[in-house]
Amino acid sequence: MLSALFGPPNIEKLKAQRNVKGLAAALAYKSPSIDPAVVHIRQAAAQALGELGDPASLQPLMAALSDPDRSVQQSAAAALRSLKDPRLVESLAPYLQHGASDQRYLAADVLGGIGGPQAGALLRSALQDPANPARPAAARALGAMRDFEAVPLLINLLGDSSLTLRWAAAAGLGAFHDPRITGLLLPLLENGPMPLREAAIQALGENGDPGALEPLLGVLTKGVPALRWPAAQALGRLGDLRALEPLLDELKRGEWKMGDPIARLLDAISSQAYLDLLLDCLTVKGKTVRQAAARALIRLYRSGDIPEAERQRILQSRQRMLVSHSDYESGCGEFVHADSGIGVDFLL
Repeated sequence: MLSALFGPPNIEKLKAQRNVKGLAAALAYKSPSIDPAVVHIRQAAAQALGELGDPASLQPLMAALSDPDRSVQQSAAAALRSLKDPRLVESLAPYLQHGASDQRYLAADVLGGIGGPQAGALLRSALQDPANPARPAAARALGAMRDFEAVPLLINLLGDSSLTLRWAAAAGLGAFHDPRITGLLLPLLENGPMPLREAAIQALGENGDPGALEPLLGVLTKGVPALRWPAAQALGRLGDLRALEPLLDELKRGEWKMGDPIARLLDAISSQAYLDLLLDCLTVKGKTVRQAAARALIRLYRSGDIPEAERQRILQSRQRMLVSHSDYESGCGEFVHADSGIGVDFLL
């Protein structure tokens, strides 16, 4: 009745007034209606409560984890995560252990944001429960909170039959960003089932330890063919520019899938030391590589930190950068390289 008299709640106004009680009421506005306009109000209310960070919003946000709309659930979970209130851990336990599948995922994510021994224990328990659908979320959360007690569990899951769980375990291990993880993962590259080795490679790339560079290059250049592409992806994520030339060698030998990790590395270049390499990349197969090289050259040109002679070399390649590209796949899935065009806007 009140909503009919006064219209829908004004979330921006309530937020500006820091009216937590009003926002809490808006979070339940016309629930369980899933009308998009109504859902948007509930979602915006959850976001506003998270931004205000008032402890009084804990209970209404917890209740919103049971909202019939998933976007509202996700917004409430994000708000709870930002509050980082240890009191939430006990309240979230039933959601993680007995809630609906979506609620379990969200509870794991929030617990990872809160951290602490109690949250870690709950997440490790969920990770070891084969019946808990939130095991991937628990793996990522344990990595995000750098729970070293979970490391043996995560390494064991790299060989799991579930691809989703293997990747989640790899992402969890990678989130530690710790050289000690590298030492535990490297032995897995030599032996074991292929899925385990591939997940270990992924984790090494995510972990970001430069100590993984040489082993990953070994997999790229001498490993079994099935692992070369995962190694290339890991090298791209690792971000060490020393991987550029080996990856380019593979590309020139016809391994055109190397384009994405090469482009990722080229986008990180800020030194004129790579000028010759960048100019060479303007003519290689793979539009993503050519475009990334063009972007890097334009950055160097505009930086003003390179000698005039080098700027002129870049300027001479401008016309090549402006030409549109025409790489495509044939009807049989074959990669076709029709020209060396790039199609990058180079405005002086």
